[in-house]
Amino acid sequence: MKYANPRCSIVVQLSHLARANSISQGLAQAGLRVVTQVKPGEQTVLITDLPQPNHENVTAVIGIGTPNYQVDLCFAADVPDSEIVTACRLLTKIVRQQHRIKKLKRKKQQWKLAALTDPLTQLASRRAWERFGLNQAKRAILNEHVLTLAILDVDRLKQVNQEHGLQMGDWLLECLGRVLESRIKQHLVARIGGDEFGILGIDVSVDQMRDLITLVQDQFCLLVQTKLPEFGSVSFGISTQQCSAENEPKVMLESMVEAADKQLRTAKNDRN
Repeated sequence: MKYANPRCSIVVQLSHLARANSISQGLAQAGLRVVTQVKPGEQTVLITDLPQPNHENVTAVIGIGTPNYQVDLCFAADVPDSEIVTACRLLTKIVRQQHRIKKLKRKKQQWKLAALTDPLTQLASRRAWERFGLNQAKRAILNEHVLTLAILDVDRLKQVNQEHGLQMGDWLLECLGRVLESRIKQHLVARIGGDEFGILGIDVSVDQMRDLITLVQDQFCLLVQTKLPEFGSVSFGISTQQCSAENEPKVMLESMVEAADKQLRTAKNDRN
């Protein structure tokens, strides 16, 4: 016999000594629908909410006439039907509650991921930048490494929005996000503002960071030529810090962001 309940995954396992017909009636009273009948006297597995009878996928197991420490509930073969019905109902409620809890946990994980991901570029968000950037700073201080930070800004994005529309401006940001994601694997990369992106790396020199940004710039320019041949440049600023035990992570990171942003503004003014 196989029994199905669309909202839970419960197995009721019977020995050949159990009263199959009587138990079948008891399980039906508990809300489990009979989907298949097997021959009397055979080892019987009653299973719910599974496409295939697979014990590895079940949530709970009730054993009747099968003394087995692996089951969740175990009854003697001569257990009254009323106890079987009560056990099935209670176990069904427990399983449903477990499913609700698992579903809420999955949603919570999805919400956390969404909060740490920029929806347009799929890079780390500003919140992720602040959280993981602080962790990077702490690690650099602990090991007394050099910490290097860069801020990139898409040039003339306002002009793109005005002349070609906001959708094209978003496409430009998406392109830069794709290039950053494909080119930079070992460092923290995030969209930290409207058209600003941040890169934070440990044990990276200013020259190495500049070379990396140059590669990003070249690939970004090639990518946008298909739609916006007159655009596709970025400006950037870089700051670096030799970390030591005297540095306070949050203060140091804020100071580095301010220094890189100042360089970025100077670069944009020079370009204009």
